[in-house]
Amino acid sequence: MFAPEGKLLSWGGPLFGGVMVMLGCGVVNMIWGPYPVLSSIQLYGGLGIFTLFVAYDTQQILDDYKNGVRDTVQHSIGLFIDFVAIFRRILMIFMMRGDD
Repeated sequence: MFAPEGKLLSWGGPLFGGVMVMLGCGVVNMIWGPYPVLSSIQLYGGLGIFTLFVAYDTQQILDDYKNGVRDTVQHSIGLFIDFVAIFRRILMIFMMRGDD
């Protein structure tokens, strides 16, 4: 809301690159064994990346609306995917706490 208009629209490529790094960490973790460092990168890095994706998608929605693109279903699905990814990571963090 407070970022300059269209400032986050240039972050699409780096955010997608971050998602690809997380995918690579997952593949390495599956093939060569469980590495706690890679799991932490996926968990906490993914939380940060998808939080930034919410901000990016919000500015993308505003930009599309100004340009006449009013595809509400596509925008809703994008935000839904972001929020589900954030929810899953927060749930995993709470499950790993180990408070008995």
